Amino acid sequence: MNTRIRWLWLAPCAALAAAGCGSSGSSAHAAGGPSSTTTTTAFVLPSTTTTTLYPTVTTPVRLDRYGVGLRKETFVDTTRNTPKSTAWPDGRRDRTMVTTIWYPSANAPSNHDVPDAPTARTGGPFALVVFGHGFEHSADHYQSLLHRWAAAGYVIAGPDLPSSSSHTQGVPNTIDEDQEPADLSFVATSMRTLGTTAGSWAQGLISPTQLIFSGHSQGGYDAFAAEFADRSHDPRITALVVFGTAADPGVYGHYTFDRPHPPVLMEAGTDDQVVGLRQDVLPVFAKLPHVADLLELAGAHDPTYESDATEYPARLAADAAIDFSDEYVKGDPTAAARLSADVRQAAQKLLVH
Repeated sequence: MNTRIRWLWLAPCAALAAAGCGSSGSSAHAAGGPSSTTTTTAFVLPSTTTTTLYPTVTTPVRLDRYGVGLRKETFVDTTRNTPKSTAWPDGRRDRTMVTTIWYPSANAPSNHDVPDAPTARTGGPFALVVFGHGFEHSADHYQSLLHRWAAAGYVIAGPDLPSSSSHTQGVPNTIDEDQEPADLSFVATSMRTLGTTAGSWAQGLISPTQLIFSGHSQGGYDAFAAEFADRSHDPRITALVVFGTAADPGVYGHYTFDRPHPPVLMEAGTDDQVVGLRQDVLPVFAKLPHVADLLELAGAHDPTYESDATEYPARLAADAAIDFSDEYVKGDPTAAARLSADVRQAAQKLLVH
């Protein structure tokens, strides 16, 4: 593998070995749901590696460029159904997704979402981020992270996925997880349609070419599959930013990693007990051609779900996503230096290839 090192910051007394050996990894991204086990080639971290648990540091203060508006839209895909399950005992003849939308507004920047706020008058159209939630979560659980991202000049669409969200009719499950990458693609199409509809509140707000897929845990698996799984591949994606995510061929089918792909940022907590850094994340990262970055968050389990994005580690997780998006989607020539500074000041690891 050819590795281009733009910069790599290692936590004090820590080292990352890019040497491989055979290892088995088990995917358990949906807690309580089905998992599959595959044999992969993994990175090995030296036994002498140590990490700093939640270091006492101050990451750079990021000044929000925009106020953030909040809206709800319901998108209905009538071409696919929702199967009978504990989530929907009678099933549904469609796939209905209530979608929370955070967007740059004309209001002054603040820590609060403003319902139905007027859209920003300058800076648009804005790149669209479609964000998939984790199992038994919903989009609003990620408010702090997604507010921060939107304030940096992005439109964020977070659908409640039909069977796995916390807003199902019954008990969430993973029965149709293989359909969720297509759910994210459908929401992307629906958002773009909304942005081009005359008289819509979102008219002119959404870029027709800049599309980021993102997600956490199960939703991250969905976003990752929308690019790399053959049967789910969405060629419109211009960047991937995923949290606590790897790959699961048992659910999504065959993955192809050797074709050209958009830039990928993977973020993983070293203490994540559901999606393991060594057994799940690193083997997948090793297969990605460049551009691909992996941010390790020392001592973190889950820096996104109901976390405060003004504090470490959630702030670094959010700011890294923004920096990466600014660099590779917006073409901001200063973004790489910002990401480097963010990672260094928090004494974390970033592997780049």
